[in-house]
Amino acid sequence: MNRPNPSQSDKSARVNVPFLLVLGLFCFACALAVFAASPVPANKPSAYPAWWFERDVIPRLSSTNASPGWPGSYNPPGDYMAINQGQLKNLAARACEELDARLPGGAGTNLTALKQTLEASTNGNYNAVNLGQLKALAQPFYDRLIQAGYSSSYPWTPATADDASFSAANIGQAKNLFAFDLSAPAGQIPAWWARYYSGQPDMPRAEDTDGDGRTNLEEFHVLTDPLDYFNGASPEIQIVGGNNQGIPASGIPVAPLEVQVTDSQLQPLENAPVHFCFFQSLGQVFASAPTAADAGAPSKTIRTDASGRAKVWVRFSNPAELENLLVSTESSARAALVEFVFQRSLPVPAAGLQLWLKGGEGIATTSGKVTSWASLTSSGPATSVAANAPVPTVREGISAVDFDGTSQRMELPLSGSGNFTLISAVIPDASRTAHPAATNYASRAAGTSGQRYLFSGARGSGASPWPAAMPATPANKRFSIWVYGYATRGGVYPQPTL
Repeated sequence: MNRPNPSQSDKSARVNVPFLLVLGLFCFACALAVFAASPVPANKPSAYPAWWFERDVIPRLSSTNASPGWPGSYNPPGDYMAINQGQLKNLAARACEELDARLPGGAGTNLTALKQTLEASTNGNYNAVNLGQLKALAQPFYDRLIQAGYSSSYPWTPATADDASFSAANIGQAKNLFAFDLSAPAGQIPAWWARYYSGQPDMPRAEDTDGDGRTNLEEFHVLTDPLDYFNGASPEIQIVGGNNQGIPASGIPVAPLEVQVTDSQLQPLENAPVHFCFFQSLGQVFASAPTAADAGAPSKTIRTDASGRAKVWVRFSNPAELENLLVSTESSARAALVEFVFQRSLPVPAAGLQLWLKGGEGIATTSGKVTSWASLTSSGPATSVAANAPVPTVREGISAVDFDGTSQRMELPLSGSGNFTLISAVIPDASRTAHPAATNYASRAAGTSGQRYLFSGARGSGASPWPAAMPATPANKRFSIWVYGYATRGGVYPQPTL
């Protein structure tokens, strides 16, 4: 409180406002009580902010009067009376509460610490206050108001030649410095609040700028950020499909790339913004499955659906030049990020290769079932009748064909004499022990559900069903052919690393 030589002038602290009122002298410990807004007289002076009445800076003569009138229900004005330290500390503490309740980010750490200091001290409450002390106490409040965009400068001149720091301060001067009003007329958004978030003095009241379900006017009243869908909460994001896909010659992966956004309790968030971006612009992003002629963009923002999911399709102009797709969603608190990766297409091997079936490519369906699967070689397609046909799927983000392990088969168009070797990369749906001895597959552990394995074995010549026989246990034999299936004669063609 003792700052006798402030750097700024107190010129404007010599107020000329006849409407200022006496501050009520009451026990400062009352400030520690839980705040419950007091009624505001309907005919209050327009220059008086409502918080003076709500926070009992100007107390009613009777605290039980629920419908006070102005001026009869209050003490008469006494603006030119000297103000003491107890009155000024009470005014400053209530002003801090008002900033904490209405400013984005609250009063701030400096003012919060100042309020705690003021409320903890009762020494000198009846001592007089001089203008230097008044201005020194008001300065951190204006620092915060300037920071929030409510004010652009201090309410005093920077010159020091006319300072009268040791002159006694009066109640009117104190009230003049603490007359800021952060509220707005009914149905309006104050210019300072709009400017704080958008840089403009106006913001559409009925618009929901961030898509969180609240209008900008509602965001003002509940003290949330109109540009932050998450309102400061920390979002979570995870990949649910489309990762690790191979890129065909068309440059367009078969499956969309899909993520899910949740809150910290893993509850799905609807209409959350998700940003998909190729930073090097090697790929393009689409909101729906593209054709070769469609124009995309290196980045796109998609809103999540009711299950918290958002998906895009992508296209690479050159399948040999790939780039990971970065996906993010962010609040003012943190950004959550995941990354989709892609696999380059391998060249078709030539030596001894008769058939190459690649997941997601060359598939024709009837009623959702794969009835034809074209080879990347010159041989004819693998075929199946609809009743026994497998189904196309995406497993762990990878395009695949799903067989049920019992009746579903495809005929392989192999010709000539002699044995051939078939290599399949599979992801089982359930743990398996080993292939039964009756099959021509090598006896080996089949592995665990969800993991990737190679299965290979020799078969007779001519067209053959694929798969031939699955492990006998467990009862659920469902599995998926993953990415590549090779059929060669005279040996095993090397399988790409899984």
